[in-house]
Amino acid sequence: MAPESSPPLADEPPLTDLVRILDVAAELRADREMASREFAIDETRRLLRERLLASAKLTGDTVEPAEIDAAIDRYFQARYVFHEPARGLSVALANLYVRRGKLGLAAGTTGLALAGGWGLFNSESGLLSPTARQTKQVQAEQADVRSLASSLAKESADPQVADLVREQLARLQAAADHHDLPAMQEVRQQLLDWQTALDEAYEVRIVSHPVAKAAAKPGEKHVPDTGFNRQYNDKHGQRLSGHYLIVEARDRLGRVLLRSVTDAETGRTERVRTWAELVPDGVFERIKADKQADGILDETLFAVKKRGQLTPQVVIPGLDASSPRRQLTHW
Repeated sequence: MAPESSPPLADEPPLTDLVRILDVAAELRADREMASREFAIDETRRLLRERLLASAKLTGDTVEPAEIDAAIDRYFQARYVFHEPARGLSVALANLYVRRGKLGLAAGTTGLALAGGWGLFNSESGLLSPTARQTKQVQAEQADVRSLASSLAKESADPQVADLVREQLARLQAAADHHDLPAMQEVRQQLLDWQTALDEAYEVRIVSHPVAKAAAKPGEKHVPDTGFNRQYNDKHGQRLSGHYLIVEARDRLGRVLLRSVTDAETGRTERVRTWAELVPDGVFERIKADKQADGILDETLFAVKKRGQLTPQVVIPGLDASSPRRQLTHW
């Protein structure tokens, strides 16, 4: 059996690789020795002390061992003392680099907060934007007014009230579609006025006593008599406009109430205590004869306003209650 031959020379590591390996091994050994010296403080101090004493002996210096020990102590203390670097651009950049993580996180958080705040207050779809706040106000106002309208319709059996409420609800919806809060508030005020009117109960009576100008109260006109004939002038001369009776509203305690009356001639609505109602010739002459008989008017009831009704109902005989009423606040 032939002896085993050695591996071919080509399989052995090249010389350059062996040299590199030896260099790495030498570096590792040097590092290990340096680490050993750094951690073996007592041994290092002993060797350093011996060398300093030997050096001082060779140079002829008279140095006490205690002085060498003090110098060695100061040397080791100075090695591990940190000195704050001088402030400058390079130090500032270094600090920014070291804190880049925290600074980036803070900047990102601030950016998100600013973006969220802008979205809440300035974006049209933001929860706290002017558009969103106005939309909430419109929705709240619309809900309140609808609730008031529903309550008003339930309180009255008057068909006129139901029709008027429907008209106001249509007006409310149109205002809400355009985010017109003032118009919606006008609807609310109209409904509140009607609610107040529905709660009232009084009688409209013909004034049977004259009212002098000096004795007239605010809203009350000078009433020389129970009624008057309204005249007007045109190209044909003076002509009769109509017969009017002067009336006032009184509650169950006999108190005269202020009423809102629209003057048919001027179109202005005023709060007055007395006003004039247009009546047919027959009614006017009957009331006139009643007053002239003994100076006392026996027939005074003109209309009755019951609770739950929006307007007074005319009850004086001879006047069609369904006909439009023509009223004057000045004569």
